[in-house]
Amino acid sequence: MKHLKHVSTLVLGTQIRLSCSALALAALLAACHDSAPPAAPEGTPGNPLDARRGSSTQGRPTGQLGIRTATVDRTFAKVQYHLGPVMTGAVNIYFIWYGSWTGSTAPDLLIEFATRIGSSSYHAINTLYPDGTGARPVNSVTFGGSIEDPYSFGASLNRADVDSIVMRAIEDVQVPLDPNGIYFVLGAADVTVGYESCRVYCGIHGYTVVDGTPIKLAFVGNPERCPTQCAAQAVGPNGTLAGDAMASTVAGLISAAVTDPELSSWYDRLGLENAGKCAWDFGPTYTAANGAQANISLGGRDYLLQRNWVPTRKGGYCALAAPPA
Repeated sequence: MKHLKHVSTLVLGTQIRLSCSALALAALLAACHDSAPPAAPEGTPGNPLDARRGSSTQGRPTGQLGIRTATVDRTFAKVQYHLGPVMTGAVNIYFIWYGSWTGSTAPDLLIEFATRIGSSSYHAINTLYPDGTGARPVNSVTFGGSIEDPYSFGASLNRADVDSIVMRAIEDVQVPLDPNGIYFVLGAADVTVGYESCRVYCGIHGYTVVDGTPIKLAFVGNPERCPTQCAAQAVGPNGTLAGDAMASTVAGLISAAVTDPELSSWYDRLGLENAGKCAWDFGPTYTAANGAQANISLGGRDYLLQRNWVPTRKGGYCALAAPPA
């Protein structure tokens, strides 16, 4: 366990430096310590991502998908490449159901969603983001399986705990060590990750290192804790609150993790990744059989998913599908 804790701390420190690099020295010293006040939501004064149009300030990504009530000053400037890696090859999704999910229909819905998003026109948008060699993500996502974790670190987590939950699952051989995997920790309704969960973001992605292998991970909070911040509608097209809302967050985090796995690849001058530029943007919708709003059908099931950013030479736009080749 000492080895796990050491690795997690190193990576967490790296992520903190990325988030705080645009702050003045005094603010950085305050923001990057455990006793510091929490970061403000995206688009609020004092946040390093709050670079205005025409500003020369370059924001850095946090990996966050913000809450519904956050005001984001989006830019139509290009999502630019910053020399980091992208995920090439088929992506494998692993779910860690953290906490108590007894009686919830969300696991069945999200597992089904994870098996449907692969090879979709929605995920194909991510193939438009190559690395420096020209290698691109492929339009392939496979569900690799899921496990349960009944509060191994309690209900109140911090960022390092999320790393440790994933790392322990790998080292206990509950899930494989997969360099092309994305490991999702899905929190039950009573699970929080610091002050920011449900106040600043609904989900967040990042990476850590296990036995020398960089792995991608994410945390998705349960919107039953904060439906007005993390759910687009009280009941989604599949008759749930948590499952339907979390499907959109999972979709956004997959896109961000594939194109910016180490927070050093594709983002705009505000620090917004492809999914961040389209957070809470659903575009035209239709009415599903149960009366809820939906905007996409995958495998015959309706979902309401946030759109993803399609890059163009002059900027880009939010869409549900990649343009024809």
